[in-house]
Amino acid sequence: MGIGPLLDGLVAPMKRHSEITLDAVYELRQCLKFETRVENGEQFVFIEDPVRCKFFRLGTKEYRIVAKINGTRSNREILASLSDQQAEDVNAKNPVAGYDETTLLQVCQWLVGSNLVVVDNLDNAQRVNQQAAKLRDAQVLGWMNPISIKFNLLNPNQILKRIQPFFDWLFSVWFLLIWIALGCYSIALLYANWDRACVASSGVFAVDSWLWLLITWFVLKVVHETAHGIACRRYGGEVPRAGVLLLLFAPMAFVDVTSMWRFNNRWHRMVVAAAGMYLELFVAFIAVIVWHQNDGVIASTAYSVMIMSSITTIMFNANPLMRFDGYFLLADLLAIPNLYQKGTTWFAGWLKQVFFGLPNQVNFTADEKRAVMIYGILAFLWKISISVGLILAASVLFQGAGLVLSGIGVVFWFVLPILKQSEQLLSQRSTGAINMRRTLLSACVIGIAAAALIYVFQAPATRSAPAIVQFKDETVVRAEAEGFVKNMLTFEGEHVFEGQLLMELENSKLTNELVDLQKRLCEAQIQTRIFQKNNNRALAQAESQRCIQLLAQIEEKKQETAALQIVAQSSGFVVERGLANRVGSFVARGDVLLTIAEREQKEVVVSVDQSEYDSGVWRPGESIRLTFPGKPLVEATLVSVNPRAHQKPNYPSLTATVGGPLPVRPVSKTKSETNESGFELLSPRFNATVQLPADCCSKFAAGQRGRAFFKSSKQSLASYLYLLTSHWLKSKIETATSAAN
Repeated sequence: MGIGPLLDGLVAPMKRHSEITLDAVYELRQCLKFETRVENGEQFVFIEDPVRCKFFRLGTKEYRIVAKINGTRSNREILASLSDQQAEDVNAKNPVAGYDETTLLQVCQWLVGSNLVVVDNLDNAQRVNQQAAKLRDAQVLGWMNPISIKFNLLNPNQILKRIQPFFDWLFSVWFLLIWIALGCYSIALLYANWDRACVASSGVFAVDSWLWLLITWFVLKVVHETAHGIACRRYGGEVPRAGVLLLLFAPMAFVDVTSMWRFNNRWHRMVVAAAGMYLELFVAFIAVIVWHQNDGVIASTAYSVMIMSSITTIMFNANPLMRFDGYFLLADLLAIPNLYQKGTTWFAGWLKQVFFGLPNQVNFTADEKRAVMIYGILAFLWKISISVGLILAASVLFQGAGLVLSGIGVVFWFVLPILKQSEQLLSQRSTGAINMRRTLLSACVIGIAAAALIYVFQAPATRSAPAIVQFKDETVVRAEAEGFVKNMLTFEGEHVFEGQLLMELENSKLTNELVDLQKRLCEAQIQTRIFQKNNNRALAQAESQRCIQLLAQIEEKKQETAALQIVAQSSGFVVERGLANRVGSFVARGDVLLTIAEREQKEVVVSVDQSEYDSGVWRPGESIRLTFPGKPLVEATLVSVNPRAHQKPNYPSLTATVGGPLPVRPVSKTKSETNESGFELLSPRFNATVQLPADCCSKFAAGQRGRAFFKSSKQSLASYLYLLTSHWLKSKIETATSAAN
């Protein structure tokens, strides 16, 4: 079976020591424990190192070598003994695979590298100290990467030992039945109240609840990791470490349940791996019921607990492509130990085989082959994507400091591994193992591909910006006088003509003021005639002047009274909604009452970002491509661009508060008086107007959102892909941040 079945995810890479020869003598460490196991018809030997809490797995062939190491035999004597045993097995018609010097030295090399033997002719203490120094250096390097930092905080074993007997019932059959029943009931409640749940989701990450969310997150993670520890202790394991992993400064707790590998029953190991999610989901089920039965603060709190203990747990812990709970469940379910190491090692070997002609020496059974290959490819792609995603997130999340963080992440996740692999390849080149023809061909292909991405292949000839359809030359009917709506004489979609009466307002105060002015005018006219009859010219002239003033006031009041009759200022269709519901409502002077537009005349307004506007590609007459959901692609012409930038959301339906693409933030108190919406755009934007073709106007509805694609300056495909990804990530972070605020 070769050296492939050796199992230890933390074993240091094997290096050749000149001291490991056929004349070397080894002795196994006395504390090691050996156990023979059978899984899926395959027999192997399980080795436990209780001092370091590490576990290894050997095939039966390799174990025959290990079993003969006793501190007195040299490797040469062991090889001779194995050859004699092989001859006996052949005579007994029970043939085994042959043993040779290479296999023997590989096993010895692995034993020495894993610190499982004591070597007389080597300075064992010095070697152990060197490995301990390397581990300390690796830990220091890990702390130097601020994107991913791991801290060991305490040894929870004694605490778990005390509380474990009181919580064994969590893993009983009757509790599992309760868990299933409660889960079905909570899912049914969510389905029946889905609209309410969707509305409640908008306030989960409100900024005023961050402290409570942090406390809830901490409690849930303690519950999660405690469940792992209790399950591990239940089946006889130890939990020597607990700590926190900071992933982009987001805390993620962990406990060390490596001892579960001593469990002979794989279902027990799966219980330990699933225990955290199992208990957190139970908390989520209870939170759903509490949320359904209550309102106000209790309901919002329960909803937040439900989200954090279900969705976030499944997204992170259940992902089998990361070495979290889901991975260990999958590995045991497939009965493929060390699935991650086998998959990634196979994929790395495959890459070396393709690019350097090196043989892929990863060994696994035929039953494991397909699963290991698929997992290796997916895990590699996921690791690359999550690393790149974290680096991009750091670069846009922390602005200037983020660039430093992303640079450090690139060094630790890409540069150092590449240098390490390069060192190994150079050592293999010195032995002549690398196929130089294949290597040169691969280098040429990679170089040509990189040059093509940078110099040959240009970015797509278009970039995009959010757009919205509106009527062209809309006539906005505003109230010229305040009052209450008395009669509504039109409705949405009705075709009206210029001068047609649309609405009647009622303002008794205005009517009474007009009547009062008319009475005062009548009195002034009578008084004027009296003064004239009495030849009191001065008083008559004064009273006559007063009549003129009253006539002007009456004319003004008549105009205001006439404004209570709302008439159409142009012909077209009424596009305002809910007009019938406005009867009896109050309108102030200047309020928008309704809009009249021609149904067949529409245009598209495009919201252009500052960087796109400065590129100089927005010129009248340019061709613009428009896409709207469920509509065909439309070629249109850019008519004009407003040269004045704005941060006020002129088209609220484009903002993130109503599901649009533009992130916004609440306005300051000094701006709230002039901003009716209460929000402003995160960055200034320009409005560009695009004329729709006449034959397409009827296909689009006013207020419909879409995107406008426009030509951009020449750009390499590599730069385009980078900017596209970083801009997308930045917009998502800005949207989430603005929603939280």
